Amino acid sequence: MVLTLNEYLYTLRVARLVSFGYSALGVVLFAGITELWSHRQDLLNIFIFVGFLVYGGLYALNKYFDLEEDLSTSYKKGLSIKEGVIPHDSTLFIGISHIVIGYIGVLIFLPELYLITFLLIVINLFYTTYLKKKSRLLAIILIASTGPLKSLLGITLVSALTPNIVIYMVVHYLFSIVIHALKQGYKDRMKEALIKTLENSLMTAAVILSIYSAIKLNDYLAVIITILGLICLALFRRNDVARLFLR
Repeated sequence: MVLTLNEYLYTLRVARLVSFGYSALGVVLFAGITELWSHRQDLLNIFIFVGFLVYGGLYALNKYFDLEEDLSTSYKKGLSIKEGVIPHDSTLFIGISHIVIGYIGVLIFLPELYLITFLLIVINLFYTTYLKKKSRLLAIILIASTGPLKSLLGITLVSALTPNIVIYMVVHYLFSIVIHALKQGYKDRMKEALIKTLENSLMTAAVILSIYSAIKLNDYLAVIITILGLICLALFRRNDVARLFLR
């Protein structure tokens, strides 16, 4: 039973659900930390229905479609089981059922977030089933949009869809591209030179945009997300932290 539970939780990639902290971050930055308590139930619902269920299902489908790649990736050997405690075909059932149940939950308990959730599902499915097999670069450019969208879940909760959100989302997106490029580098799926080029150019753009936002618009949200992004990049370069998100 313990082995079955461990493999089930690994299939859902529960460690990666920490990324749904972006939703709470969106609430804090656009409405203040006191709003976290006011929206505690909504944030819990996001974690359960969009995170654990929908995203858990998407990760299960990713595991189903990426079996051969996982088995050829050194750090995943022994983690992804071809015919182990949970049979490969069962992973497909887990993925589909979680997505369907989670999305129904969103329609019932978080109706204002149904469109963003739908976009997250479509983007992830297109990335998993088609795009990353055709072009790794285009794939990371697409999948990187899911980070800002997770933040947008929280921002939408507090009805903070103001013009200031644009630069914030762009800066968040630029950092997200770099993180996903680094992930491909850890997997030996992208050349180091390309990753370094993306990192240098996109980080420069993020800093310029955040400075512009602070000076011209008197808006420091982009500066905050830039600082947080740089901290995340520094942590992600630590092998032990990176593997938490790559498992």
